[in-house]
Amino acid sequence: MNTTIITTNSINKFNQLLNFLYSKKISIFPSPATLSITLFTNSSSQTNSILSRLTKLLNLKPIQPSYALTA
Repeated sequence: MNTTIITTNSINKFNQLLNFLYSKKISIFPSPATLSITLFTNSSSQTNSILSRLTKLLNLKPIQPSYALTA
């Protein structure tokens, strides 16, 4: 099982993410207080596919790899 955390600084984007993920029946744990959503997927390819679709559909920008490694 893979775990991925998506964090946003906008309540509107947070709600868009939730709507999309609920429609895809993906296991998630939302945290409205921190505007983050934890995804639980079966494989890294499933995670990559979901993140790719989210990036395109919601006009998201992935964090730069150098920041991701230090976070």
